[in-house]
Amino acid sequence: MEVWRENQFFALKKLLDFDVWLKPEWSSTVFGSRTKAKFSVAGSLSDPIIGRSTKDGSVVDLRQCQLHDPKIVGLTSELISIIKEYSLLPYDIQTKKGELKHIILQVGDDDSFMIRFVLRSKEAVSRLEKFARIAGPKFKVITANIQPEHSAVLEGEEEIVLSNNRFLPVSIGNQSLLLGPKSFVQTNLEIAGKLYQSASKWLDQTEGRFLDLFCGVGGFAAHLTKPSREVVGVELSSEAIESASTAITDASFIAMDAWEYVASSSPFDVVVVNPPRRGLGEDICQRLNQLAPNKILYSSCNPLTLKRDLENLNYDVEKIQAFEMFPMTEHWEVLCLLTLNRE
Repeated sequence: MEVWRENQFFALKKLLDFDVWLKPEWSSTVFGSRTKAKFSVAGSLSDPIIGRSTKDGSVVDLRQCQLHDPKIVGLTSELISIIKEYSLLPYDIQTKKGELKHIILQVGDDDSFMIRFVLRSKEAVSRLEKFARIAGPKFKVITANIQPEHSAVLEGEEEIVLSNNRFLPVSIGNQSLLLGPKSFVQTNLEIAGKLYQSASKWLDQTEGRFLDLFCGVGGFAAHLTKPSREVVGVELSSEAIESASTAITDASFIAMDAWEYVASSSPFDVVVVNPPRRGLGEDICQRLNQLAPNKILYSSCNPLTLKRDLENLNYDVEKIQAFEMFPMTEHWEVLCLLTLNRE
């Protein structure tokens, strides 16, 4: 296993051929690192199955998946009991009948959970309201997501919060963040903490105006705020911005498309970017070249689009580091510190 992991890192270095690589941050364990689980639901009310959907529409049982945090594995039997007790009829892809399509779990602080039930309709909401009233503090956030479409889209637009709490406290690195129902957070909180702390360390002596583009719930922003800095976070998701604004009071956050924001923004001293797998794209790269911040901190989950974007940015790679965010896979999170090429 160790040889395989080293070979994956070697392949990454070959793709991103720079001589300023730092030692990678390895996950402390290849098992139990994922603190979020997305279970598809199938079977019958008397014998439900939770796991991963396959191409033929069946669901493979993942109750004992070793990639999941042990707290998630320990909860799976209770999930089966909840399905039965509250008559959450599993959705059948072939007949298009049933109510419960998915269960999404997120582990939070103090062994608490956010649990989201993805339903075909509102038929089961009243029964889930009864569950929410007696669920206790373990289930910090409970929601029903309504996904009426017969499609591969995991969740729908409508989210009904059934618990008294809307946000799940999640400690990452040395900061406490808040996670709302539709907000994204890295699945490996240990490595996410190391990622944010590296960012903080690399930029420790840098002051001025900071832009956190694609900020999500504010992981980078929370670790970069200082009294001497102005930090602005931009994210398209209004749910994520609500989470970030509630948790981080010494930064400002804007729900807006990344391109629309940078197209008209004033200059920043530092720009932090953490785009989705598609990367920044040529338009944003060229606009960043025009804005010419002194430094860009680029966090990427896709080395291929990172390589393309680095070729479009008028910046030199000062340092680069790999983070084993996704053990047992070929995927990496890569952090680059870029310095403006003034030639």
